[in-house]
Amino acid sequence: MPELEHADSVFANAKVVTLDSSDQIASAVAVKDGRIMGVGAEEEIRKLSDAATTWVDLHGKTVLPGLVDSHCHIGLASRSFIHYVDGRCPPNHCINDILERIREKAKQTPKGQLISVHGSMFGDQKLVEKRFPTKEELDSVAPDHPVIMLASVHTIIANSYTVKLAEVTRDTHELSGGIHVEHDPDTGEPTGVFREGSPVGYIPLSYEQYKETIRSGIERYWIPQGITSAYSFTTDGSELKAYQELLAEGSLPLRVKAMFCEFDNTLVAIDDLLYLGILPGFGTDRLSTGGVKIFVDGAFMTLSAASKEPYFNLPDPDHRGYLRITQERLDEYVKKSHDAGLTLCIHAMGDRAQEMALDAYEKALTANPRLHRHRIEHFGCDMGSPELRRRAKELGILPNITSGWLYSYGDFIEPHLGPERSRQSFALRSMIDDGLRPADSSDQCGTDPMTLDPFHSMWCAVTRQTFFGSRFVPEEAIGVKDALRLWTINGAYSGGEEDLKGSIETEKLADMIVISDDILTIAEDRIRDIKVDLTIVGGQVVHERSVGNRS
Repeated sequence: MPELEHADSVFANAKVVTLDSSDQIASAVAVKDGRIMGVGAEEEIRKLSDAATTWVDLHGKTVLPGLVDSHCHIGLASRSFIHYVDGRCPPNHCINDILERIREKAKQTPKGQLISVHGSMFGDQKLVEKRFPTKEELDSVAPDHPVIMLASVHTIIANSYTVKLAEVTRDTHELSGGIHVEHDPDTGEPTGVFREGSPVGYIPLSYEQYKETIRSGIERYWIPQGITSAYSFTTDGSELKAYQELLAEGSLPLRVKAMFCEFDNTLVAIDDLLYLGILPGFGTDRLSTGGVKIFVDGAFMTLSAASKEPYFNLPDPDHRGYLRITQERLDEYVKKSHDAGLTLCIHAMGDRAQEMALDAYEKALTANPRLHRHRIEHFGCDMGSPELRRRAKELGILPNITSGWLYSYGDFIEPHLGPERSRQSFALRSMIDDGLRPADSSDQCGTDPMTLDPFHSMWCAVTRQTFFGSRFVPEEAIGVKDALRLWTINGAYSGGEEDLKGSIETEKLADMIVISDDILTIAEDRIRDIKVDLTIVGGQVVHERSVGNRS
């Protein structure tokens, strides 16, 4: 008679919010070989243990499935947090605060080396002066260094040194990769503002420095937030190499799905993947490959998302954002990827861009119907009309959103889109009611790092509160469990991993978190104050803020 297997560990005396199909609330979870062996009442789970089983008493704390950050940029964000100048608001309140930080950085930086400053979304409206620093102001504190300030990754403000380094003159209107160069309307001289890309490369790091930055970034910023899986977009092989080496060294506590990013829409990433025969899911449950990302337009936070109607309250009354690709080129890209079995993640923020993405998907799916998990990144964050939602549902396209942006720039949506299009922005309740399956994410790349806290984003989705304290389109608020699903089972589904993670169920990976408060019962306004006491990946505690007794 075969010997009965027993659990390696049991997490007990807890409120386990499983988020399974029946919304079971359990009190204990048994783990064996990194997977969930059983979940249910403690007296039942006790039958799965023996003298060698480690018991963890959680003293009534709430347990959730491990959180999935379904769209982020680990390499860029980690480097930003550690190596760049903080130009966000807060902690800065005025331009001089930012300039003083740059001045101090310049004193510590050899002449000629890049200084990069990370600002906030709509920081020009949050600072006292209601604008960003000018090229000349950046010159005044760092005349001997190239300086770039990222209002977001879609808008860069540069000093004169940088403009000269990039060989930009009054006759330069666009750089390679579709980077738009702004000019003073009176003098015709470049203002130092660049849209949709940087005129110079970011701060150079050796490979070993970059690898250590990634390791440190994951340890300091992802794992403590309860994120156990991240779908990270990468633009080069060094980030993927770093993940592989960190995993081999036992220094990768986070499950990573590497998503390849075609920032300049050259098709190079697709061609390379096809040449190597790499399809989504290649790898293991600790490190695998995912989809390919392409950009159709800019972003609302820099008013460059491609809109069908003009933006309001801008100097150019017909400004409708920017397109970074033609429909024909997009159709070619989508068809090639779809036919090869790859998953597409199309960046499309404006309604014009979303319509182009859906058109391309519809053509590819009509010619070659197949099961897929194609996504539109930021779908519905801005200008997501009912018609666009209907088409996305019919085509099976998955929306990827960042609810934390409600706080970051919710105050600025109606002034630039007007009442009607504002009501179509962050329409979370409508997306869910229409049968879509949105996944939430941090989209973290260094600006507004509060979006890296999933509980901040859940608070945004539930309360709809903005930076200046208003409630943005409150009728589109969702409940706490729906907000949790955006970061758990929906996130896993967006990566084709719902059978492995996203809920606490038998045979799934033992990825769980223990949180400081019961998210199902605390006041909605306190959701953003929740802390993660334990982060558990494969049954192993990889982050510990406070722990229960072990016996």
